Amino acid sequence: MKTPSVRVVTNPKELELCLDIRIRVFCHEQGVSRDIELDGLDGVCRHYVAFQEADAVGTARARPIDDKTIKFERVAVLKELRGRDFGKSLMKLAISDATENGYRKAILNAQTHAEPFYQSLGFSQQGERFEEAGIPHIQMIRML
Repeated sequence: MKTPSVRVVTNPKELELCLDIRIRVFCHEQGVSRDIELDGLDGVCRHYVAFQEADAVGTARARPIDDKTIKFERVAVLKELRGRDFGKSLMKLAISDATENGYRKAILNAQTHAEPFYQSLGFSQQGERFEEAGIPHIQMIRML
């Protein structure tokens, strides 16, 4: 299989593709309210999109917390394409992009079932499990 195509979102059309993926994954599949998913913070985030051929199939965003800390959020791959390295490719791009932009620490709130995925990318558990949008999560951290 060829390497997934991932890139930084550079235009409103690509951002719409990202939002569509998030609504499909988080709202339709996982039952998260649109009010929670569309949190009004997209304008301050850097977004990433993954493509299979011409179709957008995955997304992630990075939100600055302060000048040294970035928070990765809204990592989503369409259900039928999970396990094909789209998520890993998105996260590797987001991590390298954050590092190049001077961030020293990355945090994220992982759904607990995805903890091994994030561990494989160098993140480690921090703190106790908690619920967010009715879904069990764990905060994870990685130094960049």
